[in-house]
Amino acid sequence: MLAQRVPAFFRRRGREVGRLGRGIGADVHGVKQKATHLRQEPKTGVLNDPALARKVETEIFRGPDVPKGQVNVQVHDGVVELRGEVSGPELIDELVARARSVPEVREVENLLHLPGTPAPH
Repeated sequence: MLAQRVPAFFRRRGREVGRLGRGIGADVHGVKQKATHLRQEPKTGVLNDPALARKVETEIFRGPDVPKGQVNVQVHDGVVELRGEVSGPELIDELVARARSVPEVREVENLLHLPGTPAPH
């Protein structure tokens, strides 16, 4: 019986040490990561044009009354171009103001128009 218990004892202890070693390794890795990233680098705030267009869309299309399928948002060098047909002049003003509220927007070019009126060029 002793011949069976001694190897079993060492197998169990070997597994326990292995688990302990993995836990210590994970802890050491975590401490290293925390030390490496103590100070987070500030973001530059510069978005490329497609990312800025998506950000503006997120901001202006929040309201349920905004006709998402009728307003097109394009960005060229930080200048937002709003193009399309909307129901009223107050909605035009609101969309332009929301687009201007995005910090990375340099300028807003308003090409929105009312039903029955020609689109601006």
